[in-house]
Amino acid sequence: MDWDYDGERGPEHWKQLCPAFFEAEEGSLQSPIMLSEKTATKADQQKKARFFYETTRFSTSFYNHTVHLAPLEKEKQNKILFDDTPFFLDDIHVHLPSEHQIDEHTFAMEIHFVHRSAQQEILVVAVMAEKSMQEKSNQTFSLDHIKDQTQCTLVLPDWTPQSSSFFYYSGSLTTPPTKGPVNWLVFKEPISLDASLLNDMQQQLGKTNRPLQPIQDRSVHLYSDTE
Repeated sequence: MDWDYDGERGPEHWKQLCPAFFEAEEGSLQSPIMLSEKTATKADQQKKARFFYETTRFSTSFYNHTVHLAPLEKEKQNKILFDDTPFFLDDIHVHLPSEHQIDEHTFAMEIHFVHRSAQQEILVVAVMAEKSMQEKSNQTFSLDHIKDQTQCTLVLPDWTPQSSSFFYYSGSLTTPPTKGPVNWLVFKEPISLDASLLNDMQQQLGKTNRPLQPIQDRSVHLYSDTE
């Protein structure tokens, strides 16, 4: 089912496009949401995430209005331990501008690292990105390569913030069908992204973010690495 980010097939109409989209949106708490350091409650220590990210080769593709990277089959699996459960990296994609807001701030881009457990539970790590005025040679990446269906290599630790503080809440996927539950780990601090890369993405991808969704009565926790 075709969908879009504006017009008659835009986000406000997604659930009207087909029964699967309707059931997904009505059947779970939705994402993205506004995140606030003031209103978030302290996360339990058991919610701390441990990252095991390495330099990895990815196959590249373009679908659902954005770029996607999938680890090559023979690559060592990148994973996160969350609540002592391993979640393995399955996909990386981007949204412009950011989908989540932090303290009412919208960032230039949001990167989603999508993970799955052995039980097919989904955990998405969201990293905000802002433009850097300095060239970052470690962020070698090209949309031209992706459109040619080729491969690329990323040093994954360079694509996460130095600060490990993150918000945690339960929500949904942000593209149709927007089903849940999805475990969301949203880093509080952004990374700096090479300005030429970000400009290229903004020019070629355009607007690819879903509007904010009601928080309703769900809990949002903040784990801070300063404690």
